Amino acid sequence: MITPAYRFCLETLAWFPHPGSPLVLASGPDCIAFFQRQTTNDLRLLGPRLIVVAALTDASARILDLLEFIALGPEAIGIRSNCSSSEELARYLAARIFLMDKLTIELSSEDYCAIDIEGPKAIETLERVGFGLSVEANIGNVLNPTDKSSRLHAYIRPGIGGRFGVRVLGPANETRALGGTLSEVAPQLGELDWQILRIEACQSAPHAELSAAYTPLEVGLNWVINNDKGCYTGQEVIARQQTYGKVSKSLTCLQCEVPLYPGQTLHSAQGIAGTVTTAGESPEFGHIGLAVLRKPYHLPGTRLLIGDESGQSAVVTRLRSSTS
Repeated sequence: MITPAYRFCLETLAWFPHPGSPLVLASGPDCIAFFQRQTTNDLRLLGPRLIVVAALTDASARILDLLEFIALGPEAIGIRSNCSSSEELARYLAARIFLMDKLTIELSSEDYCAIDIEGPKAIETLERVGFGLSVEANIGNVLNPTDKSSRLHAYIRPGIGGRFGVRVLGPANETRALGGTLSEVAPQLGELDWQILRIEACQSAPHAELSAAYTPLEVGLNWVINNDKGCYTGQEVIARQQTYGKVSKSLTCLQCEVPLYPGQTLHSAQGIAGTVTTAGESPEFGHIGLAVLRKPYHLPGTRLLIGDESGQSAVVTRLRSSTS
């Protein structure tokens, strides 16, 4: 059944709240240098009212987390984790501080929340409720609240209902107030609708595609990688993938006549092609899913056997080419 929120997201606007958690706070003169050697994006771009999104990767360039960095002061940064708890992230980062590093890691005393605003009218609506975009709309660019006392931060992400979506980050009381304002003009997406729209748009998410099984380039995170920033953990692997065309896997969308399930293997005549990472039933497209597939099995139209010995197959497809 097509719900009103699902249709609104594709035609105009809908929003989806994420639960809150404390920010990890980093402070000290070596904040930027510390995160420069840990993550994929250039933290030197961080400044007042700006946000930098970066992947935290291991030596093999596998994804450990997707982090949102917020400038809180001249030598203070707030970090929001997407893939682990704040406590886990704080412990991980603290264990990587060298003796000569001048910074401290601690947890904020208040929860920060996120709201995703999705749909073709996402940016326009935020501008109507008090946010301004000072440059052309593009992935990674920020929208600033016109109220200078506001502690909300917003940036543009790949969208699930249109080309662009916007994520707003801020203290729980301020994001709740924004949610109340948005409720007057747009419906709130439920978890199921959000998941289905994400699959249709071929967008990765924490605890599914954003995991230590894959590198950022294999799951569509090209936009959080800066090639001019210098060395960081995993940089050599990512550089080889980019320079020599060594990105051997790709995030793809699937359609099937029977339900798909995360963890199912997909087979070609030559062997295993990949694994289903997310699955659901779309009101428009039926049984669908996401999978990370070895190339060239990622090409639209490829038919792959589902590894349950049922003889069923799934077809690689692009459901919403404008957002994929």
